[in-house]
Amino acid sequence: MKTPGATRKASALLLILMAAWLIPTAFAQTITASLAGTVRDPSGAVVPGAKVQVVNTATNATRSLETGPDGRFVAPSLPPGSYSVIVTAAGFKRAERAGIELRVNQAAEIEVIMEVGGVTETVEITAEPPLLDTASAGVGHVIGTQSIVNLPLNQRNPYALVFLVPGVVGNVGFYFNNVNIAINGGRPGANEILVDGIPSSPPLVNPILGYSVFPCVDAVQEFKVQTSSYSAEFGRTAGGIINLIYKSGTNALHGSLFEFLRNSKLDANNFFSNARGIPLSSFKRHQFGASAGGPLLIPGLYDGRNRTFFFVAYEGLRQGAATSLLTTVPTASERVGDFSKTRSAAGTPIAIYDPETTTRLGAGYVRQAFPGNVIPAFRIDPVARNVVKYYPLPNQPGDPISGALNFAASGTAPTNTDQLDIKADENLNDRNRFFVRYSHRKFAMLPTDLLPPESRVADPWPPESNEQIFNNAAFDYTLTSGPSFLMGFRYGFGRTLVNLVPRGFGFD
Repeated sequence: MKTPGATRKASALLLILMAAWLIPTAFAQTITASLAGTVRDPSGAVVPGAKVQVVNTATNATRSLETGPDGRFVAPSLPPGSYSVIVTAAGFKRAERAGIELRVNQAAEIEVIMEVGGVTETVEITAEPPLLDTASAGVGHVIGTQSIVNLPLNQRNPYALVFLVPGVVGNVGFYFNNVNIAINGGRPGANEILVDGIPSSPPLVNPILGYSVFPCVDAVQEFKVQTSSYSAEFGRTAGGIINLIYKSGTNALHGSLFEFLRNSKLDANNFFSNARGIPLSSFKRHQFGASAGGPLLIPGLYDGRNRTFFFVAYEGLRQGAATSLLTTVPTASERVGDFSKTRSAAGTPIAIYDPETTTRLGAGYVRQAFPGNVIPAFRIDPVARNVVKYYPLPNQPGDPISGALNFAASGTAPTNTDQLDIKADENLNDRNRFFVRYSHRKFAMLPTDLLPPESRVADPWPPESNEQIFNNAAFDYTLTSGPSFLMGFRYGFGRTLVNLVPRGFGFD
């Protein structure tokens, strides 16, 4: 006899299992695509029981299906890429359609017309209308591999390509909180960013906006910007959706090596600076990296073709931009209390009053200036005498009247970035596959000390080091058994560490 408590537990377990069954069906499609089709004979009648193979031409991964009584087949959860469809049926020639390009989050539909004949004969279908997405009313635009690789990217930030999509405005930069993207009038902080299906939008912090994943450009396969009419699998957004997926290895080994150089010595100065004799500011930027992908091959031990694939990419940045400091520091005379030559911008003396001569006059107070505007040595506080030593001496005349802006310094502000993306894919069989990815990025904007080492404590606005470290990982497992059963498990981890380290606090 079952107790009421056991019955309630069984009911709760059943609800959890039902939820686990239903949720992956919707969620797994966010980073994959599906291909559905109808097989017909020359008269237009459907062909039930036809054998269908959907083949990924890059990895040779094959999904085997069979058309139902209505002549339809559905291949869900296909990684985006290039596919071919092979259809065979008794009494008909073998039909093959190649060059089917599936995009992220696409539900494509095709139709295959069989010709009467022997199975040993093959009909290759090369002229077909473009694929239709009949399952979604969403409005979006896909930025594919060719656009990512071939279009110029001044700072090599792949998110900059979102501005190719109508309705997207803003700007992006090198670091995670320099991302300002507004989609269809939404606020920049209201967008949902999915990377390999994992939400990658960190919380708004003080008030910093940014993304927790900055992929190498060569590691991005494609991404889709959705601007309106999202399906139920998306949520948590009052703006738009950027759905990015990483590149996977294929059966062919591919690699790249690059170096982008920008140097002010190769740049022309502008007309007005030339006319005034002002030289071009120093600027140097090196962006370099490499990528490689293919099957995992260990000679004599393991052949991963058609099964195990890898892709790895690295990018580095070394940048130096000119920076300068123009300020006013105490003169040698002022350091010992002599302000007799201290003038305002109008040329009038700036009186230094003796606080010990303060007297009441009516409703206010009056003081007397030090004789000759010179503070006697015995009246100078020992602490102030020691503090003033930390200020550097003037190194230029300054303003001819007031003597202000008598210290100038220049230097180079370095910015360094190193980032690494690693992805591994495993096709266990035609029903089971998984991938794992790890991404790391370190950005460092290093301070430039324009004051001498002994004077940095006196800097009222001391530079600080800005270091940002990103660690992100993703794991995805998919089990597909026929067109009506799909189970997926996805896990993501992201950690963004921002270190702002002041070099000093100054004093005045």
